[in-house]
Amino acid sequence: MSDKLMADVATYALEHPVSSGDTIANTETSSTVEEMIAGGQMDGPDDEGYQTHYEMKGYPRNVPSRNSSHMVDAVSDQTCKETFESSKGLEILGRGRKELVQAIQRLRHLGLEKIDLPLPKIVVVGDQSTGKSSLIEGISEIKVPRDAGCCTRCPLEINLKETTKIEDVWTCKVVLRKEYILHNEVRQRDDSRAFRALSALKTTSQNATSTEPLYPWITQDAEDFHFATISSKEELEDVLFWAQLATLNPGHAYQVYLPGGSGRTPEVKERPTQVKFSPNVVSLEISGPGLPNLSFYDLPGVINVPEEDDEDYLVRLVKNLVREYIKADNCINILALPMTDDAQNSNAAAIIDAMGAKTRTVGVLTKPDRVQRGDSPKQWVDILSGKKQRLGYGYYVVKNNPDPRVDHSIARAEEIEFFRTEEPYTTQLTGLSDHFGTLNLQTALSKMLTAQILKSLPQITQQVQQKAAIVEAELNSLAEPPSGNLQIIVLDRIISFSDAMQQHIDGGSEDFPFQKTWNNLALQFRTAMADLRPMLCLPNTPIVSSSSSRHISQDPFQAATPTPIRGRPASYMVIESDEDDEVACKQEPIKQTPNKRHNTHTSVSTPQKRQKKEAGETSFSNDQKRQKIAGETQYFKDHKPLAERFTLLNIRNIIQEAYIGLPGQLDPKATDRMSKLSAVNWSKPLSQFLDRTENMCQDLISDRLRSTFGSFRSTLLYREARRICDSFIEELMLQQREKAARALSLELYKPITYDAEALEQAREKALVLMRNKHRYHRAECYLIEQERKSGKITSAQARLERPWLERISKVTDEQVGSDPYSQEIYAMATVRGYYECAFSRFVDVICQGIQAEVFSECRDKTKISDKLKQDLGMNELDATQRCAMLLAIDAKTEERRIQLTKDNEMLQKAQEWLDRLAEGTPPR
Repeated sequence: MSDKLMADVATYALEHPVSSGDTIANTETSSTVEEMIAGGQMDGPDDEGYQTHYEMKGYPRNVPSRNSSHMVDAVSDQTCKETFESSKGLEILGRGRKELVQAIQRLRHLGLEKIDLPLPKIVVVGDQSTGKSSLIEGISEIKVPRDAGCCTRCPLEINLKETTKIEDVWTCKVVLRKEYILHNEVRQRDDSRAFRALSALKTTSQNATSTEPLYPWITQDAEDFHFATISSKEELEDVLFWAQLATLNPGHAYQVYLPGGSGRTPEVKERPTQVKFSPNVVSLEISGPGLPNLSFYDLPGVINVPEEDDEDYLVRLVKNLVREYIKADNCINILALPMTDDAQNSNAAAIIDAMGAKTRTVGVLTKPDRVQRGDSPKQWVDILSGKKQRLGYGYYVVKNNPDPRVDHSIARAEEIEFFRTEEPYTTQLTGLSDHFGTLNLQTALSKMLTAQILKSLPQITQQVQQKAAIVEAELNSLAEPPSGNLQIIVLDRIISFSDAMQQHIDGGSEDFPFQKTWNNLALQFRTAMADLRPMLCLPNTPIVSSSSSRHISQDPFQAATPTPIRGRPASYMVIESDEDDEVACKQEPIKQTPNKRHNTHTSVSTPQKRQKKEAGETSFSNDQKRQKIAGETQYFKDHKPLAERFTLLNIRNIIQEAYIGLPGQLDPKATDRMSKLSAVNWSKPLSQFLDRTENMCQDLISDRLRSTFGSFRSTLLYREARRICDSFIEELMLQQREKAARALSLELYKPITYDAEALEQAREKALVLMRNKHRYHRAECYLIEQERKSGKITSAQARLERPWLERISKVTDEQVGSDPYSQEIYAMATVRGYYECAFSRFVDVICQGIQAEVFSECRDKTKISDKLKQDLGMNELDATQRCAMLLAIDAKTEERRIQLTKDNEMLQKAQEWLDRLAEGTPPR
């Protein structure tokens, strides 16, 4: 097919010579494209690789001539005005060759270049501030943004297409093509595609490789996003500005920059963009009557010095971007060089030279009107005449009006007048007058691109055929994919899984024990929270020998801080609840308020327990009671050591610190403070409870996945389903953790309840308990004091027997006196009463949230099944291919098959288009 196409191309070229519309005046001195190809002139120079374009036309290298048919010195002002007002400038480009150019456009948009099949194109390169924007405007007759923050910060693709009807309106379609993604976006793709700042990547361009030369930008499957379609040239500059701004802010959805979007505000316009350069393309498809059929790219200007000290990576990024675009042998480069600078200082020219691309480059000298009068034009005369810095397609000179408000037709008329009257263009360089002006450049570019396309078509066809054969051979070598209706297989498993989840969450029988197990966990959570109730610590009764002269006082302050006897540590007994009576404290410091002395305590037995032991009874602590629950897993350790413990002296100090007003009054700030201290450690059992709940849900999911997807455990389907379900639970539990943290913060902010009855009942119960315990303690201290005075000391062993206990019970109120700590005990009872209300309410809120917002979501078949369908891609157009990859034993092989299938379809389409082009019936 390649030989046939080459013959057809030759015939096609002879049947379609350059028409009169392809030149400014006539073609007497212009070689046809076919003649230039036949003569080898368009392939580049023979003279050491640097024969210039004007030498092709037969001009002596150093002898100017005035015989050019393209001279415009006879054009009057009126003629210029009429010419440009009728917009004839663009019509000279590509007339009669639109089928070729449009075919290349179609092949490019099809994606051939992504599989290493380069297509002919024109690329505009140059340093920053070289007049590239004005040059682009002159060629395409559109206005591009010139703001410093957004002027050519990403590649701009311009496709010009002629329509057949004169009444067709000018139309421009703006498309954002995302072929690259930031490295940090790749890391975040599974997490809502969140964008992170580039600060961590500012020095990472050292990581650029041959496969990822634009790092930190990484290639991805191209995505096109329609941005706008307009029919007015006046709107294009503004639309293009916002399109580039959307490209330079990859962390934002492009929709916010559309008309009416939230990001389209004056403030956003002035705000720094997230990235300063992007390799992603803003594509313009412009159509209308009289337009050329031409495609070209405008690249960001090459920079040598970054704006910020830590942005050296941007210099390398832009240079690598230019290299990527100009490296193909069939790429025609337009090198913009300002005549206000030394041409030898051009960074873009250095890149072209280093890439070996000079023979396929045309130089365009800009800003000729800004050359200082009196400066020698020798440098530019030498360049234009071919003595220095020679390029394969020679040089052109264009003059553009720096004021973007000036109309194109006026700018072109001014340009013609400039070259008609200014030196050295009217003297030393008159023989090259067909290289002056935008119109001559347009003519040359049309011929260059057409010739390059004609030259490349046989090679493109051959490469497409070879690539198609390779792709087909690799496809045939892959193992057969799973058979059957794969989408139905996956959907059936999803439905079965969601049904099973609903049954187990609902419970109701021994086959579905999830709710029963979790209810046990919730009850244990409540017990753990109850264990954190605040405790009142009373001084342990001292043991005094008959020889001791130490005075045992009933004074509350002395009683609260006993002095160790015979080297024994100071100790306390703790009033926990009426169930366990007084339970001995461990020998640990008692938690106190800041700046208060810490005390230690040791294990003691209470009178009630001594009585039970004497009677041969068996008693159980709360811990023992929990352990006696048969068949239940214990999820929580003992949290009693974390409970807040108060001595009477602690409480008195807190009351005194909060005291303002009348004597004997209990300020609520004191009990508020004690209540807050009592809730500080709630976070520990709460965190354990939420972790256990999440683990139970994950275990249930694992069990159900094994049951419903078990036959696919070695496939990507099983792994992806597990990941999706785990993520589903993690998200639900994250929400519960946030709500639980807020509930705890509210409790710590201000203790409050409106259930006065429950509070009063709990306080009264605690008050009776603590008064009785403290009265018993004071009576025992009274007896010990009396024995000390009489010298008759009861031994420690005897004090464990019934007679001693009976003596204590006979001590009267008159003997012990009034309780000096009645206010402190009342405060502690209030705190204990509120704790009972608060912790119970807190536990209910947490458990209710899990039932209503976690379990309900898991049991809702539509919620979890929809999540699986969406994340597995069951609702996408390529769902069948996706299922094949999910069910394949080797997911990588199936992923490769999908990509090869796409490539094969693309290559088949390309072959069809090329065949039709060769037959003279270009595809529509």
